[in-house]
Formats: sequence, C-alpha cells, structure tokens
Amino acid sequence: MLVDIDKIVVGDRIRRDFGDIRELAENIRENGLINPPTVNKEYVLLAGERRLRACKSLGWTQIEVHMLDTRDEAHDLEVEMSENNMRRNFTGSELAAGIRRQMELETAKAQERQKATQFGADGGGNISTTAGKARDKAAEHFGISGKQAERVVFVDEHKDL
Repeated sequence: MLVDIDKIVVGDRIRRDFGDIRELAENIRENGLINPPTVNKEYVLLAGERRLRACKSLGWTQIEVHMLDTRDEAHDLEVEMSENNMRRNFTGSELAAGIRRQMELETAKAQERQKATQFGADGGGNISTTAGKARDKAAEHFGISGKQAERVVFVDEHKDL
C-alpha cells in the first residue's frame, strides 16, 4: 500500500541507535525498498524506522508500507520487538560463501572489461590487481573492507584446523 510518507506517525520507539542512514539510503536508491516499513491502521510505525528515515533522506514523498491490524499498544510493541529480535544475521560460513560468490561475479565483470579494452586498468591486465579490486568490490556489498572479507574467507576455509 502506497502512502504519503508524512502520514506515518513515529511514536515512542525502542531503537535509539540508527546507525549509518546514508549507507542504507544509498542501498535503497540502488536496489529499491525491498522490505517496506510496517504500520498499524492508524499509520503508527511498528517496524522499519531506519528504512523510513532513509527514504525521507532520499526526498521520497510516498512510501510503500505493510499495514498490520494490531489489537492494542501492547501488540504494537510486540511487533516492534519481534521484527528486531527475530532477525538472524549470516553465520560466518554463510558470509564467507556470499563473499566468495560476489568475488566470482566481480572478477568475471573485471575480466569482461579487460577483454573489451584489450588491456587491464593498469595497462597490462594484471590479474592480481583485478582479483584485489574484485575482493574490495565484493566486500562493499557486505559493508566490510576487502581485507576483512579476505579474513572471513580465510577463517572459513581453515575452520577445521
């Protein structure tokens, strides 16, 4: 359901630390709003304040929302808490698998760019430079540095030692 963004009421919420809203806003600009905020029938925000703030920072005047018919204020709070508590982050192995897959995609893109120009960005098609850049680009997708991504993959590959 599409609603005017200013119609959404942000009451007294549990979350106080919103992190880097600019990073989330950039992700929404690039990928769209994947998971809309949740409101009750009175348009009181139940879940998704970070997403709402990010969309406002992008200058959006309307936003897609999920409307939930809650019973009372206690149910509103239960929804807010469950949305934040039930989320599960990637395990180390899952993160490593994602990084590896993203690195493969970035490496393939870099190789295609090199083929198109017949020379790499460094003038000689240096594969180690390409791999390092692919690692860094892959890491960006997970909000970590290339070096951190390298360490995550290393630890995952040596977890049985």
